[in-house]
Amino acid sequence: MYQCIKRKLGTVTCKISYFCDEFDESKNYAGAIIYSIDGEYEWKNKEGGKANGFKGRSFYLIIQCTNDWPESYLKEAGKGRVHDYLLKNVLGIDYNQKRIACGGFAYVNGELKFSSIWLNRINQTGAESDGDKMLSEPEKDLISIFLSRIVQLNSSKQTPNRCSMPINQDTDQLPVDETRSHDPCATSTSVSHGHPKSSRTDSENDVIRIVCISDTHNGHSKQEFDDKIRKLQGDILIHAGDFGERGTVKERKDFRRWLESLTNFQYKIYIAGNMDAIGLDVKYEGAQRQKHPELVSRDSTVMYLENESCEVLGIKIYGCPYTPEFYGGFQYARRSEEAMALWKNIPKDCNLLISHGPPANILDQNSKGIAL
Repeated sequence: MYQCIKRKLGTVTCKISYFCDEFDESKNYAGAIIYSIDGEYEWKNKEGGKANGFKGRSFYLIIQCTNDWPESYLKEAGKGRVHDYLLKNVLGIDYNQKRIACGGFAYVNGELKFSSIWLNRINQTGAESDGDKMLSEPEKDLISIFLSRIVQLNSSKQTPNRCSMPINQDTDQLPVDETRSHDPCATSTSVSHGHPKSSRTDSENDVIRIVCISDTHNGHSKQEFDDKIRKLQGDILIHAGDFGERGTVKERKDFRRWLESLTNFQYKIYIAGNMDAIGLDVKYEGAQRQKHPELVSRDSTVMYLENESCEVLGIKIYGCPYTPEFYGGFQYARRSEEAMALWKNIPKDCNLLISHGPPANILDQNSKGIAL
């Protein structure tokens, strides 16, 4: 099934549901990995339940506490009633309709259990069970990572629906860790251009707060926007391009100075967007091209990235302003050698990638339904 999902969706990640409950080791939980609904690997839930109106996709992970569930469901544990209630509660779908291809697991009395006689042994629409009540070894690894991630999110007070976990695309297997997989042929030609490399001074358990914005189009010059940003408290502010509208030297200089004036972030990192690059040399020359001076700050806390990396607070960040040919500057022809050269330039040890364009097949369509 994984091969089918990969062919359909391309890049495959595991989505942690927004509707996961906070994890408490003293309580019991039921969970599921959902692969498809009605044979589809992407869906919009219209059946009711907590996720009614929300979109979902393969490798959707959900876990909920069973302690306060109706007693009638808990009495018949072992007959699938617990997982049946989980699916109804979240998706509004009765599992007996055999519309959901998924695997079930549970956390009971302090022990993680990977078996579900009722859930894992029944064929569903678009999926055939191997007849084993136990999840596969890769699925067990995935659930273990998922649970540790939920614990991490709880401790950092993050929101589950903003998190995803990668699946190894080189080996076509589920991951045993959360390390990003890379093209083995990709080059690692990161150029620092004097950007500082800083180390964390806080304990390993501290949270790094990153605020990401983009396409503000001179919003920084408006008092209301400026006030909102200055009220935020974070370690790193990232702007992913289109901070201006006309690509003038004045716009670029004004924005850089605005970043320099922000004292509520330890670091401010930004890239250009297609609208910022109007009038710049749009020919791709990698990090070898001399960057326009109005983009480069003398303030060591403000960093402009153009096909290059910096490292702050132990995080390796790579920034690329290029987008598929559309309008403005920093453009490349779709599916071209130029495009391949751009993305192969991303270092293998990159922790965070900033790009002005969206990732392939993920929210990358314009208003006409054309993939960017």
